[in-house]
Order: sequence, then structure tokens, then C-alpha cells
Amino acid sequence: MKQYKVTIIAVIVLIVAVAAFLVVKNVVVKNDPTPTDSPDDYVDQTVTLCAFLPKNVTKITFHNEEELVVVRLSEDSWTCTSHPEIEVYDTAVQDILTIFGSLNGLLIMDGSKEQIDYGKFGLGEENDPKWTSVLLEDGTTYKVFLGVNNLSGSRTYAKVDGEDKVYSISSTYSDDLIATRADLIYLYPFKFADKTKVNSIKMYKKGEISFAATADFSGEEKTWVLSEPVKRGGERSNINTLVDSLTNIKISEIVESGCKDFAKYGLDNPDTRYVMSDSTGLVKTVSVGNKTSNEKMFYCVFNDGSDVYTVETGYFAYKDTNLLSFMDVNAFLETYTNLSHVDIYINDDEGESNYTMDIKITETTRTDENGNEIKDISGNPVVDQEEELRFNGNVVEGETQTDLFRKVTTSIYMIRLIALELDQGEVGKTLLKITYTRTDGSQVIVECRERDDTTMYIYVNDEYTGGYCKKSRISSQEIEYSIRNTTKNLLAEMGA
Repeated sequence: MKQYKVTIIAVIVLIVAVAAFLVVKNVVVKNDPTPTDSPDDYVDQTVTLCAFLPKNVTKITFHNEEELVVVRLSEDSWTCTSHPEIEVYDTAVQDILTIFGSLNGLLIMDGSKEQIDYGKFGLGEENDPKWTSVLLEDGTTYKVFLGVNNLSGSRTYAKVDGEDKVYSISSTYSDDLIATRADLIYLYPFKFADKTKVNSIKMYKKGEISFAATADFSGEEKTWVLSEPVKRGGERSNINTLVDSLTNIKISEIVESGCKDFAKYGLDNPDTRYVMSDSTGLVKTVSVGNKTSNEKMFYCVFNDGSDVYTVETGYFAYKDTNLLSFMDVNAFLETYTNLSHVDIYINDDEGESNYTMDIKITETTRTDENGNEIKDISGNPVVDQEEELRFNGNVVEGETQTDLFRKVTTSIYMIRLIALELDQGEVGKTLLKITYTRTDGSQVIVECRERDDTTMYIYVNDEYTGGYCKKSRISSQEIEYSIRNTTKNLLAEMGA
């Protein structure tokens, strides 16, 4: 922003020295040295360089040291037409227009009185000065060129397009007027207007799909369904946390604009890439490359752009998390009151065993002494439930037996994935088969088939779940909630 040429400095230093002792024609020379041989031609006059209402601007063009940046107004928001991959921060644009629309400065030289050597002010064509222009809705254009700063750095020489004059403006304003992409970007590039409408998230590792989930809005609460690495229900809480973390990503800084060599940032084939979309069709992407040297940041690219940013590592806490964290690992898990019957078949080292469980729930509406329904605070009838439980056809009686019956239920619900293995090895015999029958008559069949000496593959309705669990879930004497232990304890208490 602040460029000095040796020749200009030499001339300016000389004039400052002369001006400090000279008062000519009652004009006091201030901090802005004039690079001419006639200090008495200096004009100390505050003027308005531009005057327009920011709301009337439809286009802004910035010619900075690196490139040309163009933003246009579209439906009450600003878009960068020169670099469509970046999301513009509207407030940043409005701040620039507020300064530009009432830009004041000191008139330094007037070309109607003396020929001006614009090169000495850094405003000549050979200087390729920076400039900003605005287009108003009525077709009016304002364009201001910015040259070098004065010796103190407090003011910048400027020229209005079409005028033969040199002004000086506050360097604070000049720094704000010549915007780069970094000045315009929205610092939260992965934020959605309504994150509850995010309906898809995918994660790629080294270019290969690793995880994909789609939202299901059909129920009272939004849930998730995985299609990768396996087709399963999603773990709602962890996926929602992942979405929250990504949508809150904040850019720390822009490292390089228009990057040509992504490899130096690990972004030519990024370690991780996220793709998210919402129900409006908006799609956003972020590619995550190497860590910075202090390991506190990742290099990132958003929306397949060419700018490299740094983002704090905490936003990507789930980047290398076990994929089981994002899926429902349970082979079956529903409240047992949804069930009417369960068949359990075991074929382990102890041999073959069959067990049955029956659940019958009877509901009665509570009434008062006059036979009127009793209602709760919401106006709904108060309903009492009475359970009738049977194990192997025998009625479960008393609190102890009921507690042990529920422990059996817990033990069969604990058949769950502990690891993924998408490509199965050799599959052995069936070690466990549980058939759950719901009160509506529908069934879910969970089956475990031998994988090796200690583990078994899990299937639901004859479809491979993509992983396995330990055999000890069936028969370990060391595990209180193994199926063998819980069934034996219940049978012993029932005297069977």
C-alpha cells in the first residue's frame, strides 16, 4: 500500500525543509509536501472528492496491487463477479461505500494553474496506480486513483478521474478504499442461513468417499440415514455436532490469493473434503490440507476456489474420528413395549439353546369415583399400563424376576458393531439369531455369524451391517450382561 521511490523521497525531503521556513502569500504549508519547485502554488483547501448515496451503487471495481476485483449488487446482496467462488461480506462493502460516498481531502495542486507531474505523486500512467470506481444506478461513475503516501505516512495522494488536480486524503481511508479479496470475504464461508435445513453431508478422504448421510425430516425430530460407508441409521447427536462445527467455521486469514501450487499446502489431493447442502439446493465445500507450522491451523480452500485460507484445527475435530461415531451401531434398539414376542436361538460352545420372551401391555384409562376419565394438565386421559411378561411360556412374577427379564432384554440389545469390515472374510456358522416381533406384527431378525475365534459378523434381516462384534456378548461368564448369563439367572430365579 505504501510504496516510495527514491527520487520522490529526495525531492519531498528537500521541499519539507524549505517549507518549514517559508510563508508565501499568507499560505501556511502543512504536512503535505508539494513535489514542485514552487511551494507558493500549494493550495490548502478541504474539498469533497466524491458525493453519492451508497444505496444507489450497483457496481464497485477495485484495482489493487494484485488483481482486479469486481462486485455487483444482486437482489440486495453483493456478489463478486470477478471471483464467484468467494462469498462477499455485505457489511464490508457497505463500510467501503460509506467512506467513498463522502470522501474528503486537501487540494494539493490545481492543473489549471500549473502543469502537474503526476508521476511524482505516484499517479502517473507509468506508476500503474491503484484505483476504485463505483457505478450508480443512473449510470454515473466515480473513479479515484491513489498514489504514494507523504513522508509521515498519514496521507495519500489521490486523483479523481477526469480532473486535472492532486488531492491528499487520510491514509486510513486509502487503505480501506482499495479492497482485496481478503477484505471482502465473509469470514464464515460454510454458514447456512438455516442450519436446520442442512440435508446432506459427505466426507471424502484423499478423494475417496468415506462418509455420506442424508437427513430425514419425516418424524418429529430430524434424523440421519447413512449411505456410506454402509447403509445404516445415523447417530443423530454426533452428526448434528459435526454439522454445527462445520457451519461455524471462521476464517483466520487468507494465505494466498489465486494460488497456482496447491501442493505446498497439501491441497492438491486434500486429506479431507466436506460437501454439505441444504433443502434450498445450496451446496458448500471445504477442502482441508496440511497443518501450519505451529499446528494450530489447517490450510483450507472453500467452494473449490483458488484462495488458500487458514482455519483453526478445532473446527475439524471429527476429521479423523472413527466412522462408527456417525452411525447407529445397535443391531436393534427399540423400547420393549413395542414388542409382543422375541425368539432367541444360540449355538455356541455350550450347544444349541432356544428361548422365548412374550410381552403383553394392557392399557386402562384411569377414572374417578364417578366413572369420569381423569385427565392430565394437558387435557389428555391418564392411562395406566399393566405388563404381563412370560419367559419360555412361564409367567414372570415379582420384582426380582421382572428385573432379570429386563436384563435379558438389555443383553440382546447389546449386540452392536464394535468395528467395521466392509469386505467380509470367510463366514462361519450362525451363532446367534434373534427374531423380534412388534405389536403390529412386523419383524426384525438379527443374526450373528462366526468371523473368527473371538468375533462374529452382524446381519439385520439377512443384510450385512458392515461390521462385527465379540462372541463374548453371547456366552462370556465374565460379562454380567452376556445373553447366556442373563437367561440362566432368570431361569434360576423362576425355578426352571
